Amino acid sequence: GGGGSMAPRLALLLLVAAHAWADPVCRLDSHGSRVWTAPSEQCQSSGSQNCPVFKHFNYVVKIDRFVPYMKVKMSWPPDHSEITLTDVWGGAVVGSTAHTLEIEAGTDDDTHGEITLVGTGTLSMTPEIDCTQQDAEPPAPPHILECELDAEYKVEHAYDNGGSARGENAKIHFYKWEDDRSVRLVFHGQPEMQIKHINNAMIEDKKVIGSDTVYYLDLFEQFDAAHPSTHVVSLELSEPTHHPPHVICRQALPPSPPPTPPKPPPPSP
Repeated sequence: GGGGSMAPRLALLLLVAAHAWADPVCRLDSHGSRVWTAPSEQCQSSGSQNCPVFKHFNYVVKIDRFVPYMKVKMSWPPDHSEITLTDVWGGAVVGSTAHTLEIEAGTDDDTHGEITLVGTGTLSMTPEIDCTQQDAEPPAPPHILECELDAEYKVEHAYDNGGSARGENAKIHFYKWEDDRSVRLVFHGQPEMQIKHINNAMIEDKKVIGSDTVYYLDLFEQFDAAHPSTHVVSLELSEPTHHPPHVICRQALPPSPPPTPPKPPPPSP
């Protein structure tokens, strides 16, 4: 009868299930990536004829089976020249040494399954790339009690060219909106964080609490005829974020319910 077709179907189901639960896979896009040598633009513009030549790279890392906020680790041999990263799209640098980079991706909406890295120090098209060992579960989105305006933070461009040439451009999308609403942004573990420019909100106050920077914002929206239903706060920050900031839309959280009283002891026999 029809029993003979069961084994191939079962094998296919097992294959699909194994794929669904498999770790992410990262690889260098050999068509989208490139390496080249060139002197620095600053030296070239000075008119010097003896500009030192630097190794440049523009890597596009493709991610299969993407996980939000996943870590991507890249490494080069210990005897390799020092790697300097100047621009990142689709993620933020959370760790680096002379020969390693660790990037935290955003959401799949931010990255479209890829991260672009630009910098100097290598002409290699075969760096070691690993994203299979995820240290922790991705962080939960803001709780509805903390932001019932359904806020979502998205990194557009993070860059670090050394010194003051570092920062991040980001947008906070509010899927519900109220003018004059107070919102707090908490940048955890970044006491030096500054908002350099902001649109559709006013900065009311700023505090550094421990190692966290807290900004108090007041929402207001300038009507945009081209995007009448878009409620977006645009930010330019003084440094790349280590993690998406905590967006708190309520003035204060409701008090916790009182603890359940202990049960009385059983009656004595």
